[in-house]
Amino acid sequence: VEHMDGAMDPTIAYAMNSLCNLESASSYLNVFSGSATLLIETGQCYPNLKKLVGFDNNKKHLSLAIQNIKKAELIRRIQLKERDIFDKPDLGKFDVITSDLPFGMSISKGEDLRSLYQRFIEYCQETLNSGGRLAMYTSEYEMLERIILESEFEVIKTMELKLITAVGAYLRPRIFICR
Repeated sequence: VEHMDGAMDPTIAYAMNSLCNLESASSYLNVFSGSATLLIETGQCYPNLKKLVGFDNNKKHLSLAIQNIKKAELIRRIQLKERDIFDKPDLGKFDVITSDLPFGMSISKGEDLRSLYQRFIEYCQETLNSGGRLAMYTSEYEMLERIILESEFEVIKTMELKLITAVGAYLRPRIFICR
């Protein structure tokens, strides 16, 4: 219903979720949830999940997400929170954590992405259940990969994508699946 610049394409969200073994999971967290594309795809495709939570620190994004979640008729299943990753939000532990990481084109221009990604990975190490999956999507894959290598996570799959933008340029983001 409501679109935002930099939002993930639903097809990519579906593909990313399909790599996370969600059939055997019971809890799911979407960090930097934006307009809720990942959460909605998850809610529609995985009725077995008992806990679906997303958070973002942008009130406008959360407002758009609520409208989209209502339209998808998932308002009773999905919890949205206004939280900042740097505040280490305590939302419990999760079997799967996903994120369409901000990568400085439409969202987070001028931010220190390295410190944002570093904090994100640290947060996920604290929040992901043992044996869980972490899925991330970004165009800043070289930076993310270096941070992952310094963490407790192991990359078990990557997927390279080639997307054309509205102005005819190509983006080459990657999906990382870690445990």
